Amino acid sequence: MPIQKITSGIIQDGAVVAAEIADGSITTAKIADANVTSAKLASGAGGQFVDTQVPRIMYYNAQNVTSNLTVSANQNAFTAGPLTIDAPYSVTLNAGSTWVIL
Repeated sequence: MPIQKITSGIIQDGAVVAAEIADGSITTAKIADANVTSAKLASGAGGQFVDTQVPRIMYYNAQNVTSNLTVSANQNAFTAGPLTIDAPYSVTLNAGSTWVIL
């Protein structure tokens, strides 16, 4: 792909696709905190470790499933309960997958 100079201050949605971004070229240091929201994270991102303590001991997750979720084949997942799967949503476990609710 030829290198092109960006002549405007705005890159249009869909102008850059993941295949055009070199591995490791975007780091958390280059992303402003306000630009990352839970709604923008990948649907499979799940919960998170919170705080800056090392080692990361506590894992936090929501108590309600509010969208359809799938555990991919041959993958494992865990959730700390209690947990409610809200209507009309479901959790799908593909072949060889395991979901543990603690």
